[in-house]
Amino acid sequence: MISVVKLYEVKNTSTDTVAKGGYIFPPRTTVKVRVSEYKIKEFSAHKDLKVKEVSSSDKQHGERKNETSKYRINGNGRLQCPYCDKDYKTEEGLDKHIEEKHPEKKQGDA
Repeated sequence: MISVVKLYEVKNTSTDTVAKGGYIFPPRTTVKVRVSEYKIKEFSAHKDLKVKEVSSSDKQHGERKNETSKYRINGNGRLQCPYCDKDYKTEEGLDKHIEEKHPEKKQGDA
């Protein structure tokens, strides 16, 4: 018997958002998670991993509905700094880090 594992995308959401619907928790098995545009990792599903199934139409059209973060999420479910290897739990923390450690790069993006 072949087991089909759906592709999931990690979402940076609050517990309230998950409780209100629209997001699902995978079964307690291994799931494949897209951690970047080109990289997919396998994770053991647990209660703290918040995921949303990526529909095939979203993948075909390149749409990312209900996106909650302007930053990429790494394999640990944390926000990855686009300029170095640091990662953060919140956008506020990452924004502060970028302002303090990469001010010239942030100005160049604007």
